[in-house]
Amino acid sequence: MWSFSNHIIERIEEREISKKEILSIVNNDVNIIVIPSKKDKTVDLYFGVVNNKYILVVVNRETSNLITIRKMRNNEKTVFDKAGRKQDSCSPMQPKAGRKQASCSP
Repeated sequence: MWSFSNHIIERIEEREISKKEILSIVNNDVNIIVIPSKKDKTVDLYFGVVNNKYILVVVNRETSNLITIRKMRNNEKTVFDKAGRKQDSCSPMQPKAGRKQASCSP
């Protein structure tokens, strides 16, 4: 069960991103990329697209606390889109649990 921090609740209102959209990313209901944070070993960054919105959700994996959200930066969108194309063209296998893979092995 995910918990929403006070900070993320404020950002939801500011950035017009719904709880439903956030949950569809962290619950793997859409294609996502999950990357461990370089700054905090307990944090994962969930990148996903919902309703044509490119969203980043910051999650504490130990507490299941949703920390904050923001729209992806342009360079993040580019990487996300390229990862999807590589996955589609590299392998007939489907990504595990709805996750896109960042790269393909030969």
